[in-house]
This record gives sequence, structure tokens and C-alpha cells, in this order.
Amino acid sequence: MEALDSKRYKSLCTSTGNSYRYYSSTRSQNPTFLFIHGFPNTANIWRGHIAHFEGLGFCCIAPDMLGFGGSDKPYDPQQYVAKSLAQSLVDILDAEKIDKVVVVAHDWGCQAASRLVMYYPSRVASLVLAAVPYYEPAPFDLNTYNDQTEEAFGYSSFGYWDVFAGETNLLSEHAESLYCLFNAQDPEMWKKHFMPRGALKKWLENDRKCTVGEYETDVDRREFLANDWTAATQYYQYFIKNLHWDNVPK
Repeated sequence: MEALDSKRYKSLCTSTGNSYRYYSSTRSQNPTFLFIHGFPNTANIWRGHIAHFEGLGFCCIAPDMLGFGGSDKPYDPQQYVAKSLAQSLVDILDAEKIDKVVVVAHDWGCQAASRLVMYYPSRVASLVLAAVPYYEPAPFDLNTYNDQTEEAFGYSSFGYWDVFAGETNLLSEHAESLYCLFNAQDPEMWKKHFMPRGALKKWLENDRKCTVGEYETDVDRREFLANDWTAATQYYQYFIKNLHWDNVPK
């Protein structure tokens, strides 16, 4: 499938000081969908969904989230606090003169979507969270979480966070190797080489490759390899630094 129509993109410097690039459909009398992508994607990940809903007469808004695509890519984890992301999303809606949206989010986009509902409930008609459920604001300890999942499943679930949060040079130097594993055709590859502690670092240092899922396209590969990994992984930094739960409304 081809990338989203570049003529439908706009840019906006939001009240947070960060500039966002976003896709915007032609206005419609039907409800508007707001699609919020996660790591390590751009608005293009939603192109199939957007084509479907536009075909049914709905308007669609899809930003490149902070750190990705044509949006700003700061290296400060404080800039990625979900409350700020939610504010920027509201700024986009205001610029488009859209009052209320159906929010569809995936992966890290679910954090921003959850805060959007928390801080701006009047702007959300309904909410869909894919892959990542609502996470109640609370302190997070990576080692404790990995210990718990290791005991429950036999392998840690967030073992790869050590690389994402601390050794982004490996991601940049071995982006093709990461792309193969991240999109592996065999889902068992994640259990062996991605999630266990130390496994991803070993995979990247050996520059290993594997068969990629047939669902991947040239557009997906090109955008994946173009990522600024220091910026893209700030979402992990801000979570590990426990910047995700302070000042949340009770």
C-alpha cells in the first residue's frame, strides 16, 4: 500500500513549543477519527485504516508523534511527558476546528490517548487502545517488572528496554538488524532474541538478520530505517525516569 497523500499533510507549532506534522482529511459531517501511532512508526502506519474510513465518509487526523517522521525530535525526555503530548493533540484539533474525536491509539500512542481522556474528556467521543491497555499512573521499576514477568512467563517482557533506554548507538549502527527482528515473520523470535534481558544487545552486536513478515512494505522499511533512534526512544527514557505519573488528576 502506498504512503499517505503528502498533499494532505500540515505542520503546526503547538503550545508546547514543538512542531508537529500531521495528516488531515477533507472535512466531513461524520465523526472525526484521531489516529495516534506508537513506536517506531509514523502516521503512515494508519494508511490502511484511513483509506477505509475515508471511503465511508469519515474525516481522519493522524499526526507524526513527537520524535518521529516530520515532527520535532527533541532529546529531552521531559518533552515526551504524555500530558504535553495530549496538549499538542488538542492544539491540532483546535487548529482544525474539530471539537470531538474518536481516538484510536496503538503502543506508546496509548499513553498519550489515555492522558487526552484524563485532561480533556470533553474532546473525546470514544477511545480505542490497541496492544497496550490503560496503565494506571504509578511509579515504575524496570528491574522489578522484568523479575515479575520472568517468574510468570519464563522470560522477561521488557528486557530490550536496557538497549532502548541506554544504548541507542546500537540501534543506529544496526538498524537493519533491528528492523528484521522487530518485524520477524516468526513470532517466537521475540521470545528468544528481543524480550529476554541481554538478548537484543547480543542480537545487534552480532548484526543478525531474519526473515521479515510479509505484511511489511517498502514504505514501512524506509520509514523504520530513517528513525532518529535517540529521539524515538525518549518514550522509554521518560517512563524509566518516572516522568509519566506525576501531576495526574485524581
